[in-house]
Amino acid sequence: MAAIDTHVHLASPDGDRYPRQPMDVGSPWWHRDGYSADEVLATVTGAGVAGLLAVQAVGVYGYDNAYVVDAAARHPDRVRAVVAVDMDRPDPAADVRREGGRPGVVGVRLFAVAPGSSWVGTHRGRAAVEAVADLGLTLVLTVFQAQLAVLRPLLEARPSLGVAIDHCAFPDLADGVIAVDQPVLTLADLPQVALKVSSHLFGSLGGDGDPAPLIDQLVRRFGPDRLLWGSDFPQTAHSSYAELVAQGRRAVRHLDPADQAAVLGDNAASRFDLHPPE
Repeated sequence: MAAIDTHVHLASPDGDRYPRQPMDVGSPWWHRDGYSADEVLATVTGAGVAGLLAVQAVGVYGYDNAYVVDAAARHPDRVRAVVAVDMDRPDPAADVRREGGRPGVVGVRLFAVAPGSSWVGTHRGRAAVEAVADLGLTLVLTVFQAQLAVLRPLLEARPSLGVAIDHCAFPDLADGVIAVDQPVLTLADLPQVALKVSSHLFGSLGGDGDPAPLIDQLVRRFGPDRLLWGSDFPQTAHSSYAELVAQGRRAVRHLDPADQAAVLGDNAASRFDLHPPE
């Protein structure tokens, strides 16, 4: 089945055109070569992945979305962009409207795991979420579990707003599944919320941990149509890209073929209007 990777990062080798603005977030994968849009597309194609969401690499470029937007514009049949905005600026809602209105952009990433992030629960946060909703884009939340309860009223107030939670909001795991007390599980009653089930999360299982029970748990709770597979490549580098794809396919092996296709690509195709040639 054709797959769509909903969480890939890119870095251009052209530092003059796309100057890097490193932030203290994530691993320094971008110090290595091979992660331009063309190179990553070649890598994912070789692993049987048809399309991808290029998620703004905040650790590399901060909130300068130029490269991720240009990558989507250059590859409109295979790439969509998820931009990020700086929530500590005076008017992030204005930034959402500016960055979210660019061609190829399908989502806006509100990032609250960097040191000092304090926008959750503020007027700035509410205004930014409303701006994403007004643009008809997907709200991509990179947040921790403790922040979900504060964000929930915002999501309840905008039931038509599509939401994707990066890495399932970094939950605690127990016996190979998300621990029952984790707030992310309480979002199952909000039908607009989808979860990105990423290689980063699978890696938290440790060792040769089987990812299938985790997927089975989330399918029972959220249904197969609200899960999105993402590799987190190359931020997650404990395996080759082909191995990350194989891990994703292994994770859905207990599902029927239609539900496997939904998690690995069909949900992303419909949510992000991405229908790449196989």
